[in-house]
Order: sequence, then C-alpha cells, then structure tokens
Amino acid sequence: MKIPVASLDEGENQVEADLTAEELGFSGEIIPRGPFHVDLSLYRQGKAVEIRGSAQGTIVDECSRCLGPAELQIDAKFMILADERGRNAGDELPDDDPEIFFVHYQHGMLELDAPIREAILLDRPIQTLCMPDCRGLCPRCGANLNTEPCRCGDPPAQGGEPPAQGS
Repeated sequence: MKIPVASLDEGENQVEADLTAEELGFSGEIIPRGPFHVDLSLYRQGKAVEIRGSAQGTIVDECSRCLGPAELQIDAKFMILADERGRNAGDELPDDDPEIFFVHYQHGMLELDAPIREAILLDRPIQTLCMPDCRGLCPRCGANLNTEPCRCGDPPAQGGEPPAQGS
C-alpha cells in the first residue's frame, strides 16, 4: 500500500482499502482467506505522519497440536510513525499502544505494506488451534486423534503427551 505524502492534507486524513495477500507481500507464512480490510487514520504535520490503523481478515494457519488447518479471525491494531528523515533518537514512545512501527519514507511516498504485514503476523496467537479441544496427534503412531483412534494399541496420555516410560 503506497500513499503519496503530498496527497495528504495537513491534519487528519482517512484511508480505507482491501489488500490481497500479494499486495501485503505474504509468502507462505500464513494463507489469507480473501483480502484484509485496512482502515487508516493518518495525521500529517509537515513531513511527519502518524498513522493509527487496523487490519481485519481471516487466515488459515497450522494447528499446533494436530498440524491440520486452523482458521483464525485477525483484528490487528497498529501505529506507524513515518518521517522523511527517519525517527529522531529523542522521540518518546506512547505507552498505550504496544504495536508501534517506524518507517522512513523516500521520494514523498509512504510504503505501508511491510508494517501492516508485520502487525497481522504479530496478532496471531502463540499457539494456534483448529478447535479449543483439539486432541492432537498420537506421539507414537501419529494418528490424528480428532479424526481416528490411536493405532498403536495404548490409550494416549492426557494432552497428547507420550505415556511415562517405566523406570
């Protein structure tokens, strides 16, 4: 997503767009299901631009337990601080917004694909599950315990962990 700084009025501006996986530069780390809807509030003061935004969409990721597909709703909130000269070392960071990105623009063009993509990736949970009660894979035979019984004969231990070995 490219925005010419000269096209922004001094003060507040609003931009909305639907961006595809290709436009955001996704390359296999996740699979978006359709475009992401991006809402941006841009505040321009001279050559500095503060951007507060959100990106909503659906992705398909890999379940952490059974390795099957897991569909997730993403609602990433972010803040981008942009300046033609780059960020000044003495600038203070706002404490109320954990997702702050700094971009340095050149030739009067804001390029926002990378920070929006990063905000989406950071919005994913640490452990992605296809369903809250996913039973995972049998650690011995590899059976997906959500769809088939264990093939190794021993009942699986609680939580998909291997049974304790005798001492």
